[in-house]
Amino acid sequence: MEPTGGQRIADRWMSEPVEVMHHIQQAGVLSVGPTTGVLEECDDTGILLSITDPQRGSVEHRYFPWSSVITLAASVG
Repeated sequence: MEPTGGQRIADRWMSEPVEVMHHIQQAGVLSVGPTTGVLEECDDTGILLSITDPQRGSVEHRYFPWSSVITLAASVG
């Protein structure tokens, strides 16, 4: 359900640091883990984060479909 104000909450966090708690499947085991990054895109299918690897200095873009997202929170630092 869309909010009556027209803008989704996740859209308000565009270009801001966020933490995504999401499902992770490795070796046939489903678990939950966090990923922190900058919210680049948000649509009806999911969200796109840019994640900086401080050791390599590289930026990776990672897509999370809404079906894998448990929570999305604005990072406070």
